[in-house]
Amino acid sequence: MAACVYAGLIMGLWRDALDMVLPAQRMWLNAVKDTLFWAGCALLAAVTLFAANGLVIRLFALLSFAAGFLLWRFAATPFLMGVYRLLASLLRSFFARFSELLR
Repeated sequence: MAACVYAGLIMGLWRDALDMVLPAQRMWLNAVKDTLFWAGCALLAAVTLFAANGLVIRLFALLSFAAGFLLWRFAATPFLMGVYRLLASLLRSFFARFSELLR
């Protein structure tokens, strides 16, 4: 059960990483990002289920994946994305000032 919860947390981290690397401004990019997310989650779930209990799919395992993902989404994502936005704005202002110096 713990392995499935940890895998759910990693799925949430994977989603945040995709949101940071591929900001979805266009519909096709959002489709690519969703495809990468679901493919990664399916691979991680298969590996976790294989390692934890020999690929036996049980309801508590699926609920554990969901619990881990929701725990990450509602506990860590707001903090992580806040730090990311702060760093992005600091870098943006730094490079704006740096480019003014080069003129």
